[in-house]
Amino acid sequence: MKNLVKLALCLVLFPGVVRMGFSRGDKIIPQVVAGGGWITKFDLINVSSDQDITNMRLAFYDDNGSPWSLETNQGTGHSFTLSIGARQTLQFQAIGGSSGKNGYAVLYDEEEGNSDYSEDYVLGISVFYQFSNENGITENVSIPVREPTAVVAAPVEINSTQGIYSAVAIVNAADVSNTIELALYDSNGNLYQTKKTITLAAGQQRTAFLDHEQDLFYGLQSFSGMVEIVGERPFVLLSLRQTRAADFNQEYTLLVPVDKEALRRNSYMVLLQASTDEDAYMPIDIDGFTSDFYRTTGGTEAYSWDLEYWYDAPDTEDRFFKPVNFSGIVSLGIRNDAQFDAISLPDLKARTDYSSNELDISTAVEFQAFAIRTDLGNYAKARIIRVIDTWDGYRNYQDLLLEVIVYR
Repeated sequence: MKNLVKLALCLVLFPGVVRMGFSRGDKIIPQVVAGGGWITKFDLINVSSDQDITNMRLAFYDDNGSPWSLETNQGTGHSFTLSIGARQTLQFQAIGGSSGKNGYAVLYDEEEGNSDYSEDYVLGISVFYQFSNENGITENVSIPVREPTAVVAAPVEINSTQGIYSAVAIVNAADVSNTIELALYDSNGNLYQTKKTITLAAGQQRTAFLDHEQDLFYGLQSFSGMVEIVGERPFVLLSLRQTRAADFNQEYTLLVPVDKEALRRNSYMVLLQASTDEDAYMPIDIDGFTSDFYRTTGGTEAYSWDLEYWYDAPDTEDRFFKPVNFSGIVSLGIRNDAQFDAISLPDLKARTDYSSNELDISTAVEFQAFAIRTDLGNYAKARIIRVIDTWDGYRNYQDLLLEVIVYR
């Protein structure tokens, strides 16, 4: 009986994509369930205050990667071009037929336009499953949206006595065959059993309870730890825990995997000095490792900035950092490699002298270091690695090559 229940869950309850997803760029929703009382619902929000979306496309696929034509509230078909006005929300429902079927979906970004505004051509994506019977809605499971990765770790718990099982849904995000290795590590960090290897064809989806599949960890009765999944090419993962409640109904919990490809938060960044007196600054978002050279301030565009690299126009040599959005900065003086590396997160947190005042860098020098508390409450350390002097025939400018490490 347990296996029948678990097989049904593989069909029905593998949610699919992580946090509220945002599209520019294609997005994979790794599990869609439709039919037999199940509906997958998509709330799609055009977050722009001005720009319509007319060339994004939602397409559905079987688990073998072939096109899946199904009934929806927008008609029956495999692929649907979306039309969503500025600030509008489209509620799209994958309804299916009389019997339940599972697959996945891809939201393709085919917009040809570009914009100075980061909110334009961006689609907020929320997905959830709903099950109904003759008594009405009985299940409602929210699904977040994940980015493709090639290395991920997720918690695993299996206890057959208590009815606790762990499952994964994996979609091959590559357009060629993808070899994927799964390894279980127990709570002490030891490799448990041998690593398992599966191969997914282009566009193929695999859903599995880890203890139920012959080519995975078949027959495992009790385990607590993690699964590390490494792909030869990118994939999208959903991880799930099934628990038997006191009334013997099944309850489901989405687990949060760690995308190990997204862990690096250190980088060299080139920060150009602006060269226009009417916009005599260049902003930098420390949390996002970006410098917004558009310098667009309309609406909410400047909300993410932490610092602005200014000069006091028209004097291009009177230069300073200006904290914005309640961020703070403090000079750490000259730090060599070892001294800079030794600055820890507790050191940054312990400082009480972060200031929103302007910090003069008219005489910027190499290895000059700074501590930053960002607008989101994160901490970072940065230092100047190169001062690049530029003469345009009229005035002198200084571009800065920064070494930045942000803790978030």
